[in-house]
Amino acid sequence: MEGSNVYHDSVDKYFSQAVIYPLVIIHDSSFKSLSAKGFDLISHDVLRRKILNMHGHQYSSIKAWENQYNRDIYFDEMIKRFDKVEPWRFDRNGKYIIAKMKPNNYRALKTDLVYKSLIKSIQRDADQFLYSQYFNIIEELEELVSQIDKEVNRLE
Repeated sequence: MEGSNVYHDSVDKYFSQAVIYPLVIIHDSSFKSLSAKGFDLISHDVLRRKILNMHGHQYSSIKAWENQYNRDIYFDEMIKRFDKVEPWRFDRNGKYIIAKMKPNNYRALKTDLVYKSLIKSIQRDADQFLYSQYFNIIEELEELVSQIDKEVNRLE
């Protein structure tokens, strides 16, 4: 953007990608089924606590992060600068499509310090989530799945 004085709509997809946040899709149907049947089905106390912690604490902390209030602040500022704020969207078949965001004033955006700060803040937040939360939870989840598999094999 800094090297170009001429706006071209081909950059609209990059504007939308700059505001993408990581989102986690948590499949919890097995956990809900276990919850309905009763957690006492799991006789291994430590394993039961780890499962409850993963679903009760870890997953809820992810969802809390995804819903942080600062996203609303970012959105409020971005919508002033673009035709819409749409980092991604899906077509009628559910296929992911890279969205586009057209700047209201490309020339002004190039020197907009608030916009540049917003982009840096969004990136920092995404990095913080990915590196301090998400990757750690993946490791814990992989270990938990391994422990569950061992317990199921032991009981068979």
